[in-house]
Amino acid sequence: MSIKDKLKKCLKEGEKGERHKGLKKINPSEEYISGHIKKAIHNFNAIDVFYAKDSGENHTL
Repeated sequence: MSIKDKLKKCLKEGEKGERHKGLKKINPSEEYISGHIKKAIHNFNAIDVFYAKDSGENHTL
């Protein structure tokens, strides 16, 4: 399957509204972007805490 066809398929799946399925077209907004960045940093820090317990290192942002 070509990349173009795969993207079309993923966008079509996203139209169904199922969570964690396909790609959704959205209108970008600063608030939405900021929320995703905060969550990504939170997830990175959480992973780092778990990693630090095993290795003694810390990379907190």
